[in-house]
Amino acid sequence: MSYDLNKIVLIAGGAGRLGKAFSRSIIDAGGSVFIIDNNEAKLLELYAELGKKNIGFQAFDITSPKGIEQSIDSCVNHFGRVDAIVNAAYPRSPGWGATLENLQPEHLFEDLNKQLGGAILLSQQVIKHFQRQGYGHLIHISSIQGITAPKFENYEDTNM
Repeated sequence: MSYDLNKIVLIAGGAGRLGKAFSRSIIDAGGSVFIIDNNEAKLLELYAELGKKNIGFQAFDITSPKGIEQSIDSCVNHFGRVDAIVNAAYPRSPGWGATLENLQPEHLFEDLNKQLGGAILLSQQVIKHFQRQGYGHLIHISSIQGITAPKFENYEDTNM
């Protein structure tokens, strides 16, 4: 099936596992992506892989309201607008993935702050931008594992 997306999509966490897949799909469908991620090496690797003129990117952390605002502005400066923003970011502390019994408070608080707090801060900045612009779509990606107890056996024999 062929699409002509012709949309500008900013993807937070765009160099991660899901973000890469979204970026590739949007490019393949004729859209443009502005990829933001806190891992600059992965950003550069993805940019080199896709190597198209309809890509922009910037390294930043979604827990910084100023950084979010600057990334949205950079996308608008690069492409003239932003039609949608996808939040596929999933920042993790060094203790991420520990069992409940071994979870350290500092890692719990860091993960909650970065993951939930980052999504809230991103939403605040995106809403302000879309209100000024007069339109836009915000999409948050999450896992079904977020509403149930983690089942780490689901990931056995994978690199996840």
